[in-house]
Amino acid sequence: MDVIGYLGPEGIFTEEAAHRLSKKLIPFDSIIDVLDAVKDGKVDKGVVPIENSIEGPVGVTLDLLAHEYDLCIEREIILKVDHYLLANRGVKLRELTDVYSHPQSLAQCHKFIEKMNLKGHSTSSTAAAAKIIKGKRRSCAIGTLKVARLYDLEILAEAIQDYSHNMTRFLAIALHDHEFTGFDKTSILFTLAEDRPFSSPFFTFLG
Repeated sequence: MDVIGYLGPEGIFTEEAAHRLSKKLIPFDSIIDVLDAVKDGKVDKGVVPIENSIEGPVGVTLDLLAHEYDLCIEREIILKVDHYLLANRGVKLRELTDVYSHPQSLAQCHKFIEKMNLKGHSTSSTAAAAKIIKGKRRSCAIGTLKVARLYDLEILAEAIQDYSHNMTRFLAIALHDHEFTGFDKTSILFTLAEDRPFSSPFFTFLG
């Protein structure tokens, strides 16, 4: 069974994506750490986010793969992302004033946060947000069901993202490409002759 490195910590969406490949998982603190682990042979594959259907591409992943690492995209994993509002047990929704989460999660739940008149605070991950609010009665976090279980938090609202069809695409990165199947996608990196803005260095198509 492959050993998979993923952008941690435990309980976030990248772990859920990595679980689709293997049960042997190792969390890392950053996307760079995941790619380094793949490059150095410490893990068989690495799983990192590359794109969200609401917020768009994950720039750091694109930049690192385009300019810093000679690694292969072994496969993609598309995950439906539902966000949950988490709070300490016994807390009522009307008591909350502040919400903590990863910047992507806060952005994907902007309408709900605005409607509830909550003040947003960015954290390094949804798991970090859950850890921060422990014992704070007026604070809540946006996170996953697993984060709620890990930190013994209560779910006050479900599927609070702005759009129900919220998908995140993850890449499984490896030293070598997978075998040709006939149902593959190809990613192409290129630069333009003129110096002008461009939305993304990658095009992906059926090939």
